[in-house]
Amino acid sequence: MDELKQAVDAYREAFNARLGEKFGVKAVAIWPFGPQVFLCNQPVETLDDLQGLKVRSFTASMSTLLEDLGATPVTLSFPEVYPALQRGVASCGVTSPTSSNTGKWPEVTSHLYPLSVSGSVQAHLVNLEWLNSLSEEQNAAFEASMAEMETGFWALAVETNDVAQSCSTGGDCPDDGLYTSYDMTLVPVSDTDKATVAEVAATKILPEWAARCEAGYPAAPRYGTTQSARHGGS
Repeated sequence: MDELKQAVDAYREAFNARLGEKFGVKAVAIWPFGPQVFLCNQPVETLDDLQGLKVRSFTASMSTLLEDLGATPVTLSFPEVYPALQRGVASCGVTSPTSSNTGKWPEVTSHLYPLSVSGSVQAHLVNLEWLNSLSEEQNAAFEASMAEMETGFWALAVETNDVAQSCSTGGDCPDDGLYTSYDMTLVPVSDTDKATVAEVAATKILPEWAARCEAGYPAAPRYGTTQSARHGGS
């Protein structure tokens, strides 16, 4: 989660430049659901065990990673995952511990491998025309309020992630009606698998993502090609 926050902060300025240019809006708060991890309906101890398995994916970048690992990505919306895991259409799914617990995935899976392969982030957007109509004092108060909310959402995401993972894997689970206690196997994450994900991200996922960004958002005349690539794909 710390690394995800660093990535969000590093990209925030470029993200808002693109949002302003294309849609006339600004992201005033960007916050996460939690790290996207593996839940499988069969034993999985390392990424090598994903070879030959059908794994739920929901982004092009995630599909690239899964293909490189020898798995077959299966594009499914969140409501489709539970029955797919139940019927064996998919062997594993990727989502956050919080979403998987509240979505009852542990009912149809047995192993949780908490290696984060993605970060699911959301944003509160505001119309720039409205924002720019505020007085300097009003604008400062609004931005401060949104920043405080964002900080709170990040803290909440970290807390709920830890609680949900504990609940899903037989650990302490509060009796508050939000989470359900299960007895999944929590698989330790190896440094080797962390390094594998980092290498695939750097050598394959990011270059492909940059190319898709360039295709979808061609360089504006006032930018050079290098500058545009930096805004669209870094």
